[in-house]
Amino acid sequence: MPVHGIKPYNLQLQNQIGTSLWRGDTERFAVHGTQEALFLIPDRTIKKHWFPTSVPTQSSDFKLVLTHNQREFYVTFENEKLNIVSEAHQNHV
Repeated sequence: MPVHGIKPYNLQLQNQIGTSLWRGDTERFAVHGTQEALFLIPDRTIKKHWFPTSVPTQSSDFKLVLTHNQREFYVTFENEKLNIVSEAHQNHV
């Protein structure tokens, strides 16, 4: 999930899902989550290629369903906008 500025995404995942930074840092390259499910979040303005290749770090939109602590979340990432909706919230909308 290459982005411009890691901190807001890291905080959003932490606050809305309850996961945390697992490895790395919020300046250059963050690994957020657990060994079972990870978000790789490089700052694409600093880390321009996936190591050890010359493949550029480019954002790609995605949609997924994530379960954490027996709670289900619907996660979308489009145009570098991260949207997280919990199953409980989804049922009440």
